[in-house]
Amino acid sequence: MKKQKKNMVPLQDLNLTSRFLYDEVMESSEIHREALSIIFGREIPLLNQTESEKELRVSPMLRSIRMDVISIDEDETVYNYFF
Repeated sequence: MKKQKKNMVPLQDLNLTSRFLYDEVMESSEIHREALSIIFGREIPLLNQTESEKELRVSPMLRSIRMDVISIDEDETVYNYFF
């Protein structure tokens, strides 16, 4: 039997507070849309492909922020998650 690494957690033991699972799940536009719909209790028609690890910088001279997940709906509402 192979020896398992100390930090490895079986997939069935992960939830959305796990960085790895969160990133994997939220990269799917369909799953991201479903999660937003559950959170807000209504359908969220997303316009764009979900982007993860998005960096936003308005000027080369200013600091940037990194959003874990960002998407925009048909009403141009921006949804961003910070983990």
